[in-house]
Amino acid sequence: MFENTPSTDDDTESFVLLDAAMHLSARHFPVLVATWFGRPNPEIVAYYADWLERLGDRAAVANTRIVVLGDTTGLEERPGPEVRRAMANALDRLEARHPDRVAGVTTVISSPFMRAVVSMVLAITRSRLDIRPVKDIAQGFERTIALLDAAGLPRPPGFDLAAYRRPDRPR
Repeated sequence: MFENTPSTDDDTESFVLLDAAMHLSARHFPVLVATWFGRPNPEIVAYYADWLERLGDRAAVANTRIVVLGDTTGLEERPGPEVRRAMANALDRLEARHPDRVAGVTTVISSPFMRAVVSMVLAITRSRLDIRPVKDIAQGFERTIALLDAAGLPRPPGFDLAAYRRPDRPR
């Protein structure tokens, strides 16, 4: 039913379901990039939450903070109520386990309607995380760099909009 496919690079992996997939990259740690595809569901959100917790553990060991850049432009439908609840629970779980390890989260959402959906998720979570939707990847990079700077974190070598290529949907 699903497959977790670590790449040859230990800092990237894919998660594939029948109707959804993710490409997850910590290649530019402490920046984490999550690229979503297909139809969102609670199972893929749970995998994402587990990944964030593992990278939160890595940040704790390295005594640093993470900055998350999510790209949802590959989603084929808006998240339903069960997905919104699962995402709110994932954020609450991350904040409870790593309260000081997340410098901020930026989510690229091209649709104004979908940005409103993210605002609804944020309204039902108890999270105090700095989470903000933006309309395109350029704004996503801009905000991610601003979060790094505000947290006093160095900009990772190679983390650059000009060099960025959106990954293909994992199969």
